[in-house]
Amino acid sequence: MGVHTKSEQKPWQEKESFAYSFPYRSWDSMMPLFTFPLHWHEYHEILYVLKGKTYASLAGETYEVSEGDIITINDSVLHGFFPSSPGTSVRIFQFESKIFNESGFELQDGVHGEPVFARKPLLSAKKDGILYKKAVSLIMDMFGEYNRRDAGFRLSIKSKLYEFALMFLREMPSEQFIKPNRNKNTKYVNERLEQILSFIFKNFDKPNITLDDAAGEAALSKFHFTRFLKGQTGHSFHSYLSMVRISHAVEYLVKTDTSVTDIAYQSGFSSLKTFNRVFKTYTGKNPSQYRYEASAGVETTKNRAHQVNNSNF
Repeated sequence: MGVHTKSEQKPWQEKESFAYSFPYRSWDSMMPLFTFPLHWHEYHEILYVLKGKTYASLAGETYEVSEGDIITINDSVLHGFFPSSPGTSVRIFQFESKIFNESGFELQDGVHGEPVFARKPLLSAKKDGILYKKAVSLIMDMFGEYNRRDAGFRLSIKSKLYEFALMFLREMPSEQFIKPNRNKNTKYVNERLEQILSFIFKNFDKPNITLDDAAGEAALSKFHFTRFLKGQTGHSFHSYLSMVRISHAVEYLVKTDTSVTDIAYQSGFSSLKTFNRVFKTYTGKNPSQYRYEASAGVETTKNRAHQVNNSNF
């Protein structure tokens, strides 16, 4: 399994596109080791952690998601993962609102006007008892139906999704509702943010990339750019740029034999000293120590990833 280039970086390999008449898909995958950047999409997502642990940033809130936990992500909500322990694997479910009806109205919370899943994004294996067990049963049934493709599997999956949504609506108090970072310009804001983050990902390896460059790309003043990025992600330009650079460095440390010095420069750092300092700030370890301690776990990650990528969904 080769190391991804900048243009190829993805959190997982999607197995198939949505069918127009049945906009749903599910599969197993490995999580990236350090970070998958903040992003958004026009469909809902459920992640069930099969192994390991990750941290999910969702609508400005951070959740520790451990083995067995379930996290639900609404459409058009900004989210990302920072970081994941080596070998973390997840079961992914994605679907569009129109799988319920064309407008998605049946999925809406009558009190708050948002999809009902926003009431409680995280279902904990340790804390949520009967509700958690019911949720696991429903999504595992959906996964089995999708893989077997028996007669009527689409009807079965839709019925399970309805039960899943109804559970959130009837069995979770509305006061648990966590308001996503939405407004009437949500799509515009997300597209502007995607433009900014794409610019950072395409240019992180250039040590001379500046705040002026990024603000200019977004056609914003430095003041408005900084306020916009901080407001949407919780990070400054330099903080987010550092996370992307360290993410790249971690991947090369654990998947290649490239020297630490070369990795530092390939990741956009102007000196080895700066790289070592920033790397330790974000991971708690120096690069050589991280490579040594992660090596055993990464072998497991590679083997599981090979199995997942060669599974027939």
